[in-house]
Amino acid sequence: MKLRPLGSSGIQASAVAFGAWAAGGWRWGGQDEKASVDAIRAASHPHQFLSVTKQGLAAIVVTKGNDACHLILRGGHRRPNYHAEDVAATARALQRAGLPPRLMVDCSHGNSGKEHNRQPAVARDVAAQVADGSRYIFGVMMESHLLGGRQDAKPGQPLTYGQSITDACLAWDDTVPVLDDLAKAVRARRDREPRGIGKEQSPPR
Repeated sequence: MKLRPLGSSGIQASAVAFGAWAAGGWRWGGQDEKASVDAIRAASHPHQFLSVTKQGLAAIVVTKGNDACHLILRGGHRRPNYHAEDVAATARALQRAGLPPRLMVDCSHGNSGKEHNRQPAVARDVAAQVADGSRYIFGVMMESHLLGGRQDAKPGQPLTYGQSITDACLAWDDTVPVLDDLAKAVRARRDREPRGIGKEQSPPR
């Protein structure tokens, strides 16, 4: 099967993989901005490739492309990337590539240093940007569950209901105030530009 490079990420991907990204997009990686932008551009275009149907028959699969792809700032090994300067720099890169500057900020993973209780601090910074009028950020990701922290699934031992067995999560009682702050930030942004809703913002140079 012929493989193609995915930007400068060092990853070789098949046409099948590119077709899948046309539906879902590119999520994994560090802080390689160019690879992320290249993946969004690739996923936005149609692809054709040989595959197998549910009935086991060979077929040519055609994807239409996904024009609603977006970039997620998850942080990296070196530092977080949720601050205003990071958001503006990423928005510039997207616009230079002819893509809409739609960004989602991950409050967990690299941006929280994988410390689940630091997610509210990240969300507060994001909320401040939104309240200040930034229209690049359209959403956030958070790892939340009924109970905080995480647990290991061990044979023969009962699990605690409502607690994660994968990544450590923020407790729901601690999540609600964060959601309230984000909602207030969105309302503040709307109040700042009552007649500018939906207009594309140009990032500072």
